[in-house]
Amino acid sequence: METKRVKQFVTVNVDYMADGSVCPHSVILDGRYYHVDRVIEIEKSGNVGSIKGRQRFRIIVGKTETSLYLEDDRWYVRKKV
Repeated sequence: METKRVKQFVTVNVDYMADGSVCPHSVILDGRYYHVDRVIEIEKSGNVGSIKGRQRFRIIVGKTETSLYLEDDRWYVRKKV
């Protein structure tokens, strides 16, 4: 049976770097705070029309590897339902 995932918008605390990039350091999901221990990879998709594009951050939270997305200045995760 396939697991369905939906966008769950989240609050993310980030550091803005001198080169214009962002580095997430914590996520608030369903009222719970999660510290981002490490960013493994940042994958960027190109601009399409008026859409700024999307970035996927592969992150480590505790012992779990997951993905965090930034799209049009909004952060989300793909939550299982």
